[in-house]
Amino acid sequence: MSDTGNDAGQVILADIGGTHIRIGVSQVEGGSISSLEKWPVSDFPSLQDALSGYSAHYPDISTRKIAIATAAWPDENGVWGFAHEGRWHFSKQDLSAQGFELLHICNDFGASSIGAVSMPKSELLCLASGSGAASKTSLVMGPGTGLGVAYVDRCDDAGVDKSGHYAVRETFGGHMMCPAATYDHVICLQLMARLWGEKNPPLIAEHVVSGPGLLYMFKALCQMGGYSCPDSVRMDNVLGHKTHPVFDLTLKYFSEFLGMVVNQAVLFGHAYGGVYIDGGVIHHLTEHDLFKTDEFLGYFRKGAVPVVQTALDDTPVYVVQDPFIALKGLQHLI
Repeated sequence: MSDTGNDAGQVILADIGGTHIRIGVSQVEGGSISSLEKWPVSDFPSLQDALSGYSAHYPDISTRKIAIATAAWPDENGVWGFAHEGRWHFSKQDLSAQGFELLHICNDFGASSIGAVSMPKSELLCLASGSGAASKTSLVMGPGTGLGVAYVDRCDDAGVDKSGHYAVRETFGGHMMCPAATYDHVICLQLMARLWGEKNPPLIAEHVVSGPGLLYMFKALCQMGGYSCPDSVRMDNVLGHKTHPVFDLTLKYFSEFLGMVVNQAVLFGHAYGGVYIDGGVIHHLTEHDLFKTDEFLGYFRKGAVPVVQTALDDTPVYVVQDPFIALKGLQHLI
């Protein structure tokens, strides 16, 4: 392929995770993203092979400009890699050797965060309404295999940062200690800590409000209630055990713990502009109408003084349901 005047307004967008790669083409004029694909990374030996496969799948796309959002991190030599062995490694030099011009590369959750906050509200699932007038900062939280936490600041002046209107503050917020509000919450966390093998310090939020957390919560509640835990229960099939006596309680506790964690994160970051929840766990729960919104909001909207209570009550809460949200965030960064 060669870059021609016909594709001068096109950029390939790639969201590269450890499990899937999502690819699309951004049309700079009009801002649309087309030719969307989601492929397992295991189908390709390398990023270069995935890009070659995309080119073969869409032979009419000839642009060589690319922007990347990824869960990988760069080493001192500029090689991007994942924490787990066997995952892709790639660099700007690799892409250049293949004829690509790398316009931008960033953390995938940072790109998803900008994409979430900039989405039309009509395209989001609204869990709670509010004006968000108490702050220009929003919180994006992603309970999935882990727990992503980021703040997005709305900029008054276009051009304040490269995103044009939003600035992302990435955090290690998923590693905050997990709060508890009741005696039963404390017992549940203690049992989960034993299952995780964590003794001191106590569990972090990522251990609790995540895919693995949902599994260990199910197992912990089995112990609390004196029930046997099915040998078949795994992280990817907890929601298939609806007839088990602790199933409903697991969903209740999960929603409550998420409410407490979001409450802390909003208070720490003064992020009353809006809460945007994204990630595989919340997607599965809301798609099957299993997320307990009332329990979540009951703990999220707990303020100790009137001014804080008013701000929390006026903070909108949304669920992001677009699987290509990181690509939309990339559009704001190139």
